[in-house]
Amino acid sequence: MSWTPPPTEARPMLLRSFILVCTYNLSFNIAGPILPLYMASKGASPWLVGILLSATGILPLLFGIHVGALVDRYGITRVARTSSVLYLASALPLLTLPDPWIATLLFGLIHLAQQGLTVGTQASVAEWSTPATRAGAYGQYGFWVAAGNIAGPLIGGVLADHFGFIAAFGGMSATAAAAIAMTLHLCDPPRPRDGAITLSTAHSAALRVMRIHGLTTVLGIAFVAIGTQSLLQTYYPLFLEERGFTKSSIGTLFAIAHVASMVIRPLVGVFVDRFGSVRILMAATIIGSLGFGVIPCLDGLAAQAFASCLMGISTGFTQPITMTLIAGAVPPDMLGVALAVRLVAQRLSQVVGPIAFSAAVARYGLGAVFYGAAIILSLATAVIGRASPKLSQVGRPDATRPASSPAELEGARKTW
Repeated sequence: MSWTPPPTEARPMLLRSFILVCTYNLSFNIAGPILPLYMASKGASPWLVGILLSATGILPLLFGIHVGALVDRYGITRVARTSSVLYLASALPLLTLPDPWIATLLFGLIHLAQQGLTVGTQASVAEWSTPATRAGAYGQYGFWVAAGNIAGPLIGGVLADHFGFIAAFGGMSATAAAAIAMTLHLCDPPRPRDGAITLSTAHSAALRVMRIHGLTTVLGIAFVAIGTQSLLQTYYPLFLEERGFTKSSIGTLFAIAHVASMVIRPLVGVFVDRFGSVRILMAATIIGSLGFGVIPCLDGLAAQAFASCLMGISTGFTQPITMTLIAGAVPPDMLGVALAVRLVAQRLSQVVGPIAFSAAVARYGLGAVFYGAAIILSLATAVIGRASPKLSQVGRPDATRPASSPAELEGARKTW
């Protein structure tokens, strides 16, 4: 990048981004894992729960690219602060315990707000790190994400078990208010923003990102990784409840997966330096396939905890590596759009996945979801192996990444 952050400034700025991402992930995971149970308590069937949870990803899917363009044009802090206010404004009405359809709309707005916070914090990590430190920085970012993800399900499960769903939604709102305060301490890097990215050229810039050598494969990996995780978020609580697990036990299993992810993520940079991104991604998809495949075969909390560990390890590798590859392959004035493209691919998988499997659930039961996810991850392993020559070149620090210009983006817009 044209601007190199001084280490004395970079460390506190990165820490602020880490604390913010931990806070809003904590907030979401207080209520997110129990949302399927809440909808079921309101009379929604398992297939309808899958469709409604898929629908929560529609707003960020439609407007996610524009959020990235706003980050590139107006900066990290403005978008993060606006998103945090939208998040709280959408969480508070959940305290009225609305019907599943209204809850779907509110969580859709929360997901859109999350898009702004996520793109903002991920862009902040890329801006305040260097090519040599970026994989490690995103590993630390993932560590703090996992920290919020660990505490959230535990807190939400206990609150819902002992005080009802309204207490879990209250905890979500309280921590969302804390996230607003965190955004006041973010800072944009001192580099000029030339305004090349606008809302009108956002999709043109996204198309240019997808044409970068090897990035389509990276986006495909992100799509599959999050798509299978969305199946877990949607159907795993229902599967466990069917097996007799309490809400606290369900929250504990989600927390165990996040602990495994949290332990792995600080080591991502070390593993990538030693084995390379491609080998680590292949190992991660194999581990994830095993984790999903054994879920229907296991009984008891300890056995399910083993499967949760495998899935957490898989996610712990795939998320930071795909972020690192994308951030390293684009010029600094397109970071927001590039990271938003990745998130939109993930949102698309969150919409498509549960809907696609809802028919299988209705016909074959909840166990079919996990076998299907295992097969998808196995196929992803084969694709990564075949695309390894391309992937090994993505995001190389010595690669030439010409900065975008208004003229280039206008031309791309016309092509789009």
